[in-house]
Amino acid sequence: MKTQKGKQKSAMKMISVSIVGFILLSSIISMIVVKFIYSAQFPRFDRHDETVTTSLRYVDLETAYPRHLVSFKSGNHRLQGYVYGLNQDQGVVVVAHGLGGGADSYLPQITYFVDQGWRVFAYDATGSFDSEGKTTKGFPQALIDLDAALTYVNTQSEFANLPILLFGHSWGGYAVATILHYDHEIAGVVTVSGANSPMDMIVEQGQRMMGGFINTQYPYLWLYQRILFGEIVSLNAVDAINRSDIPVLIIHGTEDELIAYNGSAIIAKVDATHIQHE
Repeated sequence: MKTQKGKQKSAMKMISVSIVGFILLSSIISMIVVKFIYSAQFPRFDRHDETVTTSLRYVDLETAYPRHLVSFKSGNHRLQGYVYGLNQDQGVVVVAHGLGGGADSYLPQITYFVDQGWRVFAYDATGSFDSEGKTTKGFPQALIDLDAALTYVNTQSEFANLPILLFGHSWGGYAVATILHYDHEIAGVVTVSGANSPMDMIVEQGQRMMGGFINTQYPYLWLYQRILFGEIVSLNAVDAINRSDIPVLIIHGTEDELIAYNGSAIIAKVDATHIQHE
């Protein structure tokens, strides 16, 4: 027959096991929920129907702006690249597009750069337009793809001795700034509407979807991204900019509804003494 002390120990053990079981079950459920929510934000994005789009179509520009198609690997996926201004020798502008689009979504910017005497290297990121990938995978994928694109550019004779400048918007805006953590030789960067880090962006989007509840899921979001991408999840744009002496132009609209000007934006995190407001 158990003593009173023994009964208390058994009760405490059952409570402890129940608490551990509850925490474990809650964590499993949270990871499943995070996976589904995260994956839903980063599907594959195919080309838009050009018969109904209001955007510029390359078919209408190809005579004035001929381009050369190339491809390169980013991880296990082959990405589609485009080279414009083949006879331009002022330098090469590498264009990193935003989530939901592809290189052709930036034809106005690309043609402007060509008109100003630049050669342009643009590409469709993983899971976008003409590149491989069942999904766009996640926010850090933009950084991985840009690293692969610059590695490709640096191995091609057609770009030899040309200064390299980066132009990126949104998803690409995060990538072109954060890539300064790497050792690529970059002459200058323009980041438009860029987020500072994957976690800043994901939490901000989560707050719009789930309110303050998303904060309870922060550890699981961080862990899931870490599982997918490893250590690069911890890299952010502001640290990259601060550690580099490469000139960076940061452009961000105060009415941005996707990446909040006073929230996850690079411009909200960078040292205010280095910002010139127009």
